[in-house]
Amino acid sequence: MLTVEGLNAGAAAYLRRALLVAGAGLLAMVLGMVVAMARDVPDDNAMMILVFTQIPTLVLVFGGLPLIEVVAMRDTRVCCPYCRRSLITNRHLVIATRNCPYCGRRVLIEPEEPVVPSVSNAPPTD
Repeated sequence: MLTVEGLNAGAAAYLRRALLVAGAGLLAMVLGMVVAMARDVPDDNAMMILVFTQIPTLVLVFGGLPLIEVVAMRDTRVCCPYCRRSLITNRHLVIATRNCPYCGRRVLIEPEEPVVPSVSNAPPTD
């Protein structure tokens, strides 16, 4: 069984990896445009540079994001222990119901209730 804290930590790690890949793709795209738009590059060569610098960006984004999904499915904190489907996309529903939205089985343990001292056990105040 998973804990809410574990699910949230796994989802945060997934988000960090996804933002890293998206940021690297954006950076590669911007650098490619800067190189292609340099003033001393002829127009024909600039177009070639622009095309060839965008290919790594496409590979990074369209190859990196599915790779993140594969890595996420290996993380036991973010997938159902019974059907092995990802719980990240429906994380709030999983936390609210404690069940997997795909197979319906319980995947999260109930949080422990904090012990609250009652008024009768409290020391008298003066």
